[in-house]
Amino acid sequence: MRNIKIYSGSSNPGLVERVCKFLSVPTASVKLGRFANAETQVEVRQSVRNEDVFIFQSGGCRNVNDHVLELIVMINACKVASAKRVVAVMPYMPYSKQCKKKSRSGVTAQLIAAMLKKAGVSHILSMDLHAEQIEGFFDVPVDNLMAGPLIVKYLTENLHDFRDRAVVVSKNAGGVKRATALADRLGVAFAVIHKEQHLENVGVGAAAADEGAAGEEDSGPKTVSYDPAKGKEKGDKDRMETVPSLVLAGRVEGKVALIVDDMLDTASSYVQAANHCKANGATQVFVVVTHNIMSGKAVKLVNECASIDRVITTNSIPQDEHVAKCPKLVVLDASPIFAEAVRRIHNAESISWLFNNIPF
Repeated sequence: MRNIKIYSGSSNPGLVERVCKFLSVPTASVKLGRFANAETQVEVRQSVRNEDVFIFQSGGCRNVNDHVLELIVMINACKVASAKRVVAVMPYMPYSKQCKKKSRSGVTAQLIAAMLKKAGVSHILSMDLHAEQIEGFFDVPVDNLMAGPLIVKYLTENLHDFRDRAVVVSKNAGGVKRATALADRLGVAFAVIHKEQHLENVGVGAAAADEGAAGEEDSGPKTVSYDPAKGKEKGDKDRMETVPSLVLAGRVEGKVALIVDDMLDTASSYVQAANHCKANGATQVFVVVTHNIMSGKAVKLVNECASIDRVITTNSIPQDEHVAKCPKLVVLDASPIFAEAVRRIHNAESISWLFNNIPF
């Protein structure tokens, strides 16, 4: 391939090595470091004049803020060095969870998009963005690849009679569209878990009622008031609280439940969903995610959760450390998809073929 340079940021060099191996292109040389005052230092060591430049940098890793700034500086360095086109390849886009306004918080994903554009990016390549509206934050072309073909291939090869045995489960209402898309690919049933809120008596009034049933009289009036700040009633004898409960819409009994979403971060919601599926008769529970972040105590939670049998993910984020600590983890290699996408973008070909196929 002529007139192309592929650079790796410091977040996921292993993925870039595999991509370059598929394309038979060497990884371009760049100096990444810090000055004595801790400022990010980037020095492109080869000419990029009139060439297509692809810079790989993923979010979701440690030091995510450093990785974002490193990517911005690398884009600008290539742009001012007269690169024909600079493509930012972000397998997992950083700050993608902050894609809508909540209370007084900012829309940080939109800010990241503005910073990349200002640095000189010409094209964005990512995989399974957290929300569709993120594409609208950019005024440059955005290609959003899908891990679906990889997941389907793995399940068809490793889950015998999966069409009769499997059911795709969304752990909340927000993930229904993503889960139904995978269910349609697999040709299997679909279920969703949602939370219902109900008032429950958790105060001294409940204990008083039990005592009254035993023959003791309740002396004194009962007063109840509503606390709008806490969303519950309170009083001398009763305390009502809003208690969430999980409700499963669909059948998982006797099935392998595939809990699907785009990312696994703290893992607590997956543990709750897996326990609920097992309680409703699921024989096995597989967690299926594109981006496995596993921050905080996520590894411990997954290991200690008897309801989770397997976690299936990709290497959009480095997984070596997670694999060493979590025996339930299965990592699918996404480098062939990214390699073919790079080749097609460079040659001005359509990438829609990759939405349903794997290039190997």
